[in-house]
Amino acid sequence: MTLLEQLASGAITLRPAVLADAPAVYDAHRDSVLHLCAEAYTPAQMAAWFEGRSAAIHHPGIEAGRMTLAERDGRVLGFCAAVPGEVTLLFVRPEAAGSGLGGHLLHVAVLRARQGHDGPVTVVATRNSRRFYEHHGFAAVEDGFFVRGAAETRFEVVVMRGGPAVPQIVPLAERPDLMPLIRRRFEAEWPAWYGPGAPGDALHDLQHYARHDALPLGLVARLDGHPCGFMALKREGLASLPELGPWVGAAVVHPGLRRLGIGRALLLELQRRAAALGETRLYCATASAASLLQRCGWRRLRCVEHGGETLELYDKPLGG
Repeated sequence: MTLLEQLASGAITLRPAVLADAPAVYDAHRDSVLHLCAEAYTPAQMAAWFEGRSAAIHHPGIEAGRMTLAERDGRVLGFCAAVPGEVTLLFVRPEAAGSGLGGHLLHVAVLRARQGHDGPVTVVATRNSRRFYEHHGFAAVEDGFFVRGAAETRFEVVVMRGGPAVPQIVPLAERPDLMPLIRRRFEAEWPAWYGPGAPGDALHDLQHYARHDALPLGLVARLDGHPCGFMALKREGLASLPELGPWVGAAVVHPGLRRLGIGRALLLELQRRAAALGETRLYCATASAASLLQRCGWRRLRCVEHGGETLELYDKPLGG
């Protein structure tokens, strides 16, 4: 399968790293450096790179919630980390080099680096990775170095700034080719409704959302060309509240990419398009997205019961 198919099917998963992952992350780090950097640095430099270091070097980033890892069958294939304004770590194993995974992790790291930061993103690139970062929109600004080992071995690097664009939000109608991939995410996210033997038909619903300028309207977020989120606006919502509408629903962001602003970008674009269609107020009933709605200025109305579940009902006036 391609990287896109592996991400969509869950064969490769992205998730926040936890402290128990530190040894596996360190192993992937060493594997990447010792195999992919060897032609760019001397044998003496390679011998000093991890001298006196252990998995503990990754504890601070993991504990701060700054690291995302990619794994397949429980094996860490790569990882990235960032702080506001800087991508601090990005490594993939040799077996994943050239697959596109590094580029995808870079997009994830840049999203995190742009949280709370409006300027260009910085990365300190090793000699062998410079062309990779240039391909993804970074430009060299100055030479630099870091020091490792008891002999204080010097390693030449290059400081680069720039970075890839933010996620692109487009109507699903413009990218019907992505429906099979989004369908898999629907089935994984809501197995009781879309899973095997369940009453829902994810592909049928997505086809229903594939309109340009009328409801129901579906929007897809793409990151590095991959679908990373979806949200829809539909006329009907809760059967118990037929007088209300339209409704925001079918909202999902890839689990490994949550809390990076993708849901917010989808919601704001959906609001903009709804206002352009002449809608004056939107509604949403949710059990899990209250914080997102509140950050986007939605108002909590009350709790409602639906399908044996207690949901929070929100509304959002448009315009004015």
